Amino acid sequence: VKTLSERLIDIHSQHAHQSLLVKSAHQRLLDNFARHQALVGQVSQAFKQWRESHQQYLRLRESADEMNARHQLLTYQVDELDRLDLGDDELGALEAEQQVLANATTVIEITRQVSAICDDEQGVHHLLARALAAINSLRPQTAELANIDELLNNALIHVEEASQCLRRQAESVEINPERLQAVESRLSILYDIARKHRIDAQAIPGLHRQLAEELADIASVDESLADLATRAQEAEREFNRLARELSRQRRQVAEVLGEKINQQLQTLAMDGATAVIKVTPTPDKPDACGIDDTEILIQPNPDQAHKPLNKVVSGGELSRISLAIQVVTAQTSGVATLVFDEVDVGIGGNTADVVGRLLAGLGNQCQVLCVTHLAQVASKAQQHLQVSKASDRQRAETQIRELNKAAKVEEIARMISGSELSRESMAHARLMLQQATEPGTGG
Repeated sequence: VKTLSERLIDIHSQHAHQSLLVKSAHQRLLDNFARHQALVGQVSQAFKQWRESHQQYLRLRESADEMNARHQLLTYQVDELDRLDLGDDELGALEAEQQVLANATTVIEITRQVSAICDDEQGVHHLLARALAAINSLRPQTAELANIDELLNNALIHVEEASQCLRRQAESVEINPERLQAVESRLSILYDIARKHRIDAQAIPGLHRQLAEELADIASVDESLADLATRAQEAEREFNRLARELSRQRRQVAEVLGEKINQQLQTLAMDGATAVIKVTPTPDKPDACGIDDTEILIQPNPDQAHKPLNKVVSGGELSRISLAIQVVTAQTSGVATLVFDEVDVGIGGNTADVVGRLLAGLGNQCQVLCVTHLAQVASKAQQHLQVSKASDRQRAETQIRELNKAAKVEEIARMISGSELSRESMAHARLMLQQATEPGTGG
């Protein structure tokens, strides 16, 4: 709210805080007067890009040691998994083969035993054939006997097929200790690596891909670091180019603005005072506004040096200097409301009339509120509010009353002659109000 209010309302008084005592406002006032807004925006954007790219570079560089350690670890892990060269389906095939090789002797023995049970002279096949022949010898053949014949015949066929499968199985199983040792050695390596990474052996291929991708990302850090350094340098060069151009233009316009302010100071009975807009390049202290330190300096008297406003100027003088500056920069300041208090301290006569006309001229550019005790100043206003205070033993009250045309005349006359109103002071008040509204005399 404070920052926003400084752009909406500017208070010029003997005791109130106002923008001329804030150095940062001097540069903004100069830039607005010179209509540098576009260039100031480019400088601000260039500074932002430079700062962001430089900060990104610093963050990446600070994490370089940690990334190097991670890079070494990943290089070892990925190399180990590369040498392992495990296929996606290899583990399941190895485990199945190991089971077959480990049980080869038992499989061969049992298949032979079962084959003998099926094929020997007293085996299942021979017994089923005898049973089938006996059933076929029975006469007459009933439906029940025919069904039994079919069942026995099917059973005989199944036994023959089983016998053939047993022979093939026995022939396909090989007792191969060397292959079994190789398979179990390979499985042992896979299980050891899985334990090392605390995963299931089936997850090794996925882990391999994940680590390889991370390694590739880290491997590009050096390239990214170099790229960020280049971007930061380019952003810095662009900022410096724009900031130097803005600084050059500021110094040029500062002379023009100073001359115009001095011309207005002469009309405000400050003949010995001169203002200087000092623009000092500070390339070692860049910011979003550029590389300049801008300040309005005042020389109150010819025998004194130029000094900052808050060091050399009284409240009334400061208010008049503010008025002079605002008159010069009214069309470019961007402030919506100007409040002047004590602007008429120590002045009178023609100077007071000039102050009133200058305030009226400012009123054509923005809203102007002025607290005054001078009739020459008050008469130039478009609207008049009377401020009075009443008090009793318990409290004080401040009242503000809008004045109509007749009340305006009375208050202006009271400012001229005091509490006793006279015919002459009333006539003088009417004349002042009439002259204030004539063309060319202000609003």
